[in-house]
Amino acid sequence: MKIYFLSIVIIAFFGCATAAHQQKLDLFEKISGDYGVAVRWGRFDLAETFRKNLAQREEPFDANRAKTVKVTSYEPLNRIMSENHLEAVQDVEIKYYFVDRLIERTILDRQVWKYDLSEKKWYLHSNLPEFSNNNEN
Repeated sequence: MKIYFLSIVIIAFFGCATAAHQQKLDLFEKISGDYGVAVRWGRFDLAETFRKNLAQREEPFDANRAKTVKVTSYEPLNRIMSENHLEAVQDVEIKYYFVDRLIERTILDRQVWKYDLSEKKWYLHSNLPEFSNNNEN
């Protein structure tokens, strides 16, 4: 009887842990998807709000430059989730062009996401994609 009870407790414990991990994964899917939509539609002002520490940004967000970029494709390639489901690294292929030069370019954007336990929310801890134009100096 004791072994049966202990087995039930262990199964319940791991079941709850698995459900909590699944909940974080589902939330990540939603948040990273919403971020992808913002980038895809050129809403870089909105995409910037997915970052937690906006005041600590290394470079100021250049809204004027963002207006010159048109994203044509946003394709998540792979994701690595930490064992504790508190950090995720996602690689995304982004195709874009500058409106004054109709040459499509492709970049690989490596995103680092971290889950905030107190807020129960995912935040982007990497910068927005860097859209480079090889013709600029």
